[in-house]
Amino acid sequence: MSNREELLSIGEVSKLTGAGVQALRYYERKNVLKPAYTDPESGYRYYSLDQIYYVVFIMNCVQFGIPLDNVADVFREGDMVVMEEFLEKSTQAAQRKVQMLQSGLRGFNKALEKIEFGREYQIGKIYTREIPARCYLLRENKGPLVGASLVRGMSESIREVYGENINRITEEDDIEALLALPEIGCLYQYSSEGIRYYGFSELAKGDASEKTIMVPGGTYYFRLDEGSRIEEADVIFAEQLKGREAYMIIETQEALLSKHKLSQPMYELRLMV
Repeated sequence: MSNREELLSIGEVSKLTGAGVQALRYYERKNVLKPAYTDPESGYRYYSLDQIYYVVFIMNCVQFGIPLDNVADVFREGDMVVMEEFLEKSTQAAQRKVQMLQSGLRGFNKALEKIEFGREYQIGKIYTREIPARCYLLRENKGPLVGASLVRGMSESIREVYGENINRITEEDDIEALLALPEIGCLYQYSSEGIRYYGFSELAKGDASEKTIMVPGGTYYFRLDEGSRIEEADVIFAEQLKGREAYMIIETQEALLSKHKLSQPMYELRLMV
Protein backbone atom coordinates (compact mmCIF):
# COMPACT_ATOMS: atom_id res chain seq x y z
CA MET A 1 0.00 0.00 0.00
CA SER A 2 1.17 3.56 -0.70
CA ASN A 3 1.85 5.89 2.19
CA ARG A 4 -1.62 6.76 3.57
CA GLU A 5 -0.74 10.46 3.56
CA GLU A 6 -0.11 10.30 -0.21
CA LEU A 7 -3.58 8.96 -0.96
CA LEU A 8 -6.72 10.92 -1.79
CA SER A 9 -10.14 10.23 -0.32
CA ILE A 10 -12.99 9.27 -2.64
CA GLY A 11 -14.54 12.70 -1.96
CA GLU A 12 -11.34 14.47 -2.99
CA VAL A 13 -11.12 12.40 -6.19
CA SER A 14 -14.74 13.26 -6.94
CA LYS A 15 -14.05 17.00 -6.58
CA LEU A 16 -10.86 16.86 -8.63
CA THR A 17 -12.32 14.88 -11.55
CA GLY A 18 -16.03 15.71 -11.52
CA ALA A 19 -16.87 12.01 -11.21
CA GLY A 20 -19.62 11.40 -8.67
CA VAL A 21 -18.89 9.31 -5.61
CA GLN A 22 -21.54 6.81 -6.76
CA ALA A 23 -19.83 6.62 -10.17
CA LEU A 24 -16.48 5.82 -8.55
CA ARG A 25 -18.10 3.07 -6.50
CA TYR A 26 -19.75 1.76 -9.66
CA TYR A 27 -16.35 1.60 -11.40
CA GLU A 28 -15.14 -0.45 -8.47
CA ARG A 29 -18.08 -2.86 -8.66
CA LYS A 30 -17.48 -3.31 -12.40
CA ASN A 31 -13.80 -4.13 -11.65
CA VAL A 32 -12.70 -1.22 -13.80
CA LEU A 33 -10.90 0.78 -11.14
CA LYS A 34 -10.44 -0.35 -7.54
CA PRO A 35 -9.25 2.09 -4.87
CA ALA A 36 -5.57 1.89 -3.96
CA TYR A 37 -6.64 1.30 -0.36
CA THR A 38 -9.89 0.62 1.47
CA ASP A 39 -9.87 1.08 5.25
CA PRO A 40 -10.99 -2.30 6.67
CA GLU A 41 -12.66 -0.67 9.68
CA SER A 42 -14.39 2.40 8.19
CA GLY A 43 -14.76 1.18 4.60
CA TYR A 44 -13.42 4.55 3.39
CA ARG A 45 -11.84 4.36 -0.04
CA TYR A 46 -8.59 6.05 -1.02
CA TYR A 47 -6.94 6.54 -4.39
CA SER A 48 -3.38 7.14 -5.51
CA LEU A 49 -2.49 10.25 -7.47
CA ASP A 50 -1.89 8.31 -10.71
CA GLN A 51 -5.44 6.93 -10.50
CA ILE A 52 -6.78 10.44 -11.13
CA TYR A 53 -5.74 10.02 -14.78
CA TYR A 54 -7.56 6.70 -15.05
CA VAL A 55 -10.73 8.15 -13.57
CA VAL A 56 -10.73 10.88 -16.25
CA PHE A 57 -9.91 8.25 -18.88
CA ILE A 58 -12.87 6.11 -17.80
CA MET A 59 -15.17 9.14 -17.83
CA ASN A 60 -14.12 9.88 -21.42
CA CYS A 61 -14.90 6.29 -22.40
CA VAL A 62 -18.34 6.58 -20.81
CA GLN A 63 -18.99 9.84 -22.67
CA PHE A 64 -18.31 8.11 -26.00
CA GLY A 65 -20.33 5.02 -25.19
CA ILE A 66 -17.38 2.64 -24.85
CA PRO A 67 -18.46 -0.31 -22.67
CA LEU A 68 -16.85 -0.39 -19.21
CA ASP A 69 -16.27 -4.12 -19.60
CA ASN A 70 -13.92 -3.34 -22.50
CA VAL A 71 -12.05 -0.81 -20.37
CA ALA A 72 -11.81 -3.34 -17.53
CA ASP A 73 -10.33 -5.93 -19.92
CA VAL A 74 -7.60 -3.50 -20.98
CA PHE A 75 -6.72 -2.58 -17.41
CA ARG A 76 -6.70 -6.27 -16.46
CA GLU A 77 -4.25 -7.06 -19.27
CA GLY A 78 -1.92 -4.29 -18.12
CA ASP A 79 -0.12 -4.42 -21.46
CA MET A 80 0.87 -1.23 -23.32
CA VAL A 81 0.36 -2.84 -26.75
CA VAL A 82 -3.18 -3.80 -25.79
CA MET A 83 -3.77 -0.26 -24.49
CA GLU A 84 -2.45 1.25 -27.73
CA GLU A 85 -4.78 -0.91 -29.85
CA PHE A 86 -7.68 -0.02 -27.58
CA LEU A 87 -6.92 3.70 -27.89
CA GLU A 88 -6.71 3.52 -31.68
CA LYS A 89 -10.10 1.79 -31.94
CA SER A 90 -11.61 4.10 -29.33
CA THR A 91 -10.36 7.17 -31.17
CA GLN A 92 -12.09 6.02 -34.35
CA ALA A 93 -15.30 5.32 -32.43
CA ALA A 94 -15.10 8.71 -30.69
CA GLN A 95 -14.56 10.55 -33.98
CA ARG A 96 -17.62 8.83 -35.42
CA LYS A 97 -19.67 9.74 -32.35
CA VAL A 98 -18.60 13.38 -32.77
CA GLN A 99 -19.68 13.28 -36.42
CA MET A 100 -23.06 11.89 -35.41
CA LEU A 101 -23.50 14.62 -32.81
CA GLN A 102 -22.56 17.24 -35.39
CA SER A 103 -25.15 15.74 -37.74
CA GLY A 104 -27.74 16.00 -34.98
CA LEU A 105 -26.71 19.59 -34.35
CA ARG A 106 -27.25 20.39 -38.03
CA GLY A 107 -30.73 18.96 -37.64
CA PHE A 108 -31.46 21.25 -34.67
CA ASN A 109 -30.18 24.27 -36.60
CA LYS A 110 -32.30 23.32 -39.62
CA ALA A 111 -35.35 23.04 -37.36
CA LEU A 112 -34.67 26.53 -35.95
CA GLU A 113 -34.37 27.87 -39.51
CA LYS A 114 -37.75 26.34 -40.36
CA ILE A 115 -39.41 27.99 -37.36
CA GLU A 116 -37.97 31.36 -38.37
CA PHE A 117 -39.03 30.77 -41.99
CA GLY A 118 -42.60 30.01 -40.91
CA ARG A 119 -42.77 33.25 -38.92
CA GLU A 120 -41.47 35.36 -41.78
CA TYR A 121 -44.09 34.54 -44.44
CA GLN A 122 -47.88 34.80 -44.46
CA ILE A 123 -50.08 31.83 -45.27
CA GLY A 124 -51.71 31.88 -48.72
CA LYS A 125 -49.48 34.58 -50.21
CA ILE A 126 -47.03 34.03 -53.09
CA TYR A 127 -43.38 34.97 -52.57
CA THR A 128 -40.06 34.22 -54.30
CA ARG A 129 -36.85 32.82 -52.85
CA GLU A 130 -33.65 31.04 -53.86
CA ILE A 131 -33.69 27.26 -53.38
CA PRO A 132 -30.61 25.08 -53.92
CA ALA A 133 -30.56 22.08 -56.25
CA ARG A 134 -31.86 18.92 -54.62
CA CYS A 135 -31.80 15.19 -55.31
CA TYR A 136 -35.27 13.60 -55.15
CA LEU A 137 -36.06 9.89 -55.07
CA LEU A 138 -39.28 9.58 -57.09
CA ARG A 139 -42.23 7.19 -56.81
CA GLU A 140 -44.74 7.51 -59.64
CA ASN A 141 -48.41 7.05 -58.81
CA LYS A 142 -51.70 7.07 -60.68
CA GLY A 143 -52.95 10.01 -58.64
CA PRO A 144 -51.91 12.38 -55.84
CA LEU A 145 -49.93 11.01 -52.89
CA VAL A 146 -50.48 13.00 -49.69
CA GLY A 147 -50.43 12.47 -45.95
CA ALA A 148 -49.92 8.95 -44.62
CA SER A 149 -50.11 7.38 -48.10
CA LEU A 150 -47.17 9.55 -49.18
CA VAL A 151 -45.07 8.58 -46.16
CA ARG A 152 -45.85 4.87 -46.60
CA GLY A 153 -45.10 4.98 -50.32
CA MET A 154 -41.81 6.81 -49.94
CA SER A 155 -40.73 4.57 -47.05
CA GLU A 156 -41.20 1.59 -49.35
CA SER A 157 -39.18 3.26 -52.10
CA ILE A 158 -36.37 4.14 -49.69
CA ARG A 159 -36.22 0.52 -48.49
CA GLU A 160 -35.83 -0.56 -52.10
CA VAL A 161 -32.75 1.68 -52.29
CA TYR A 162 -31.16 1.13 -48.87
CA GLY A 163 -32.61 -2.17 -47.68
CA GLU A 164 -34.41 -2.86 -44.41
CA ASN A 165 -31.88 -1.10 -42.16
CA ILE A 166 -32.73 2.39 -43.39
CA ASN A 167 -32.63 3.87 -39.88
CA ARG A 168 -29.30 2.30 -38.89
CA ILE A 169 -26.05 4.14 -39.57
CA THR A 170 -23.45 1.63 -40.70
CA GLU A 171 -19.68 1.85 -40.48
CA GLU A 172 -19.53 2.57 -44.22
CA ASP A 173 -21.96 5.50 -44.15
CA ASP A 174 -20.61 9.00 -44.73
CA ILE A 175 -22.15 10.81 -41.78
CA GLU A 176 -21.08 14.19 -43.15
CA ALA A 177 -23.31 13.56 -46.18
CA LEU A 178 -26.41 12.73 -44.15
CA LEU A 179 -29.22 15.21 -44.65
CA ALA A 180 -30.71 17.20 -41.79
CA LEU A 181 -34.52 17.04 -42.09
CA PRO A 182 -34.76 15.88 -45.73
CA GLU A 183 -37.76 17.06 -47.74
CA ILE A 184 -40.72 14.84 -48.59
CA GLY A 185 -43.71 15.71 -50.75
CA CYS A 186 -45.39 15.57 -54.15
CA LEU A 187 -44.13 16.50 -57.60
CA TYR A 188 -46.42 17.00 -60.60
CA GLN A 189 -45.08 17.21 -64.14
CA TYR A 190 -47.43 18.99 -66.52
CA SER A 191 -47.12 18.65 -70.32
CA SER A 192 -49.33 18.54 -73.42
CA GLU A 193 -49.73 14.80 -72.75
CA GLY A 194 -51.25 15.37 -69.30
CA ILE A 195 -50.08 15.18 -65.71
CA ARG A 196 -47.65 12.69 -64.16
CA TYR A 197 -47.89 12.27 -60.38
CA TYR A 198 -44.91 11.50 -58.14
CA GLY A 199 -44.16 11.26 -54.47
CA PHE A 200 -40.60 12.19 -53.54
CA SER A 201 -38.12 12.01 -50.71
CA GLU A 202 -34.90 14.01 -50.69
CA LEU A 203 -31.63 12.08 -50.73
CA ALA A 204 -28.02 13.16 -50.45
CA LYS A 205 -26.67 14.12 -53.88
CA GLY A 206 -24.11 11.34 -53.59
CA ASP A 207 -26.96 8.82 -53.58
CA ALA A 208 -28.25 9.87 -57.01
CA SER A 209 -29.28 6.94 -59.22
CA GLU A 210 -31.61 6.04 -62.09
CA LYS A 211 -34.50 6.33 -59.61
CA THR A 212 -33.71 9.93 -58.68
CA ILE A 213 -33.83 13.30 -60.41
CA MET A 214 -31.86 16.46 -59.73
CA VAL A 215 -34.29 19.33 -59.26
CA PRO A 216 -32.46 22.46 -60.42
CA GLY A 217 -31.63 25.23 -58.00
CA GLY A 218 -32.71 28.79 -58.66
CA THR A 219 -35.48 31.26 -57.94
CA TYR A 220 -38.86 29.74 -57.09
CA TYR A 221 -42.32 31.11 -56.49
CA PHE A 222 -43.65 29.61 -53.29
CA ARG A 223 -46.66 29.74 -51.01
CA LEU A 224 -47.36 28.32 -47.55
CA ASP A 225 -50.68 26.70 -46.61
CA GLU A 226 -52.16 24.67 -43.76
CA GLY A 227 -53.51 22.08 -46.23
CA SER A 228 -52.40 20.59 -49.52
CA ARG A 229 -53.02 22.91 -52.51
CA ILE A 230 -51.16 21.08 -55.24
CA GLU A 231 -54.41 20.15 -57.00
CA GLU A 232 -55.13 23.88 -57.30
CA ALA A 233 -51.61 24.86 -58.36
CA ASP A 234 -52.60 25.86 -61.91
CA VAL A 235 -55.12 28.32 -60.43
CA ILE A 236 -52.86 29.58 -57.65
CA PHE A 237 -49.98 30.22 -60.06
CA ALA A 238 -52.22 31.22 -63.00
CA GLU A 239 -50.43 34.54 -63.51
CA GLN A 240 -46.97 32.97 -63.29
CA LEU A 241 -47.91 30.13 -65.67
CA LYS A 242 -49.10 32.28 -68.56
CA GLY A 243 -47.48 31.06 -71.78
CA ARG A 244 -46.16 27.83 -70.28
CA GLU A 245 -47.19 24.43 -71.61
CA ALA A 246 -44.75 22.28 -69.65
CA TYR A 247 -43.84 22.91 -66.03
CA MET A 248 -43.22 21.19 -62.71
CA ILE A 249 -45.02 21.85 -59.43
CA ILE A 250 -43.50 20.76 -56.12
CA GLU A 251 -45.30 20.59 -52.80
CA THR A 252 -43.40 19.71 -49.63
CA GLN A 253 -45.05 18.51 -46.44
CA GLU A 254 -43.48 20.38 -43.56
CA ALA A 255 -43.33 20.40 -39.79
CA LEU A 256 -42.32 23.37 -37.61
CA LEU A 257 -43.62 26.01 -40.04
CA SER A 258 -46.83 26.81 -38.17
CA LYS A 259 -46.77 30.14 -36.36
CA HIS A 260 -48.64 28.80 -33.34
CA LYS A 261 -49.34 25.06 -33.17
CA LEU A 262 -46.63 22.40 -33.18
CA SER A 263 -49.21 19.82 -34.30
CA GLN A 264 -50.27 21.83 -37.37
CA PRO A 265 -48.72 20.39 -40.57
CA MET A 266 -47.79 22.89 -43.26
CA TYR A 267 -47.38 22.65 -47.02
CA GLU A 268 -45.07 24.66 -49.28
CA LEU A 269 -46.11 24.90 -52.92
CA ARG A 270 -43.30 25.72 -55.39
CA LEU A 271 -42.98 26.73 -59.03
CA MET A 272 -39.62 27.54 -60.59
CA VAL A 273 -39.43 31.08 -62.00
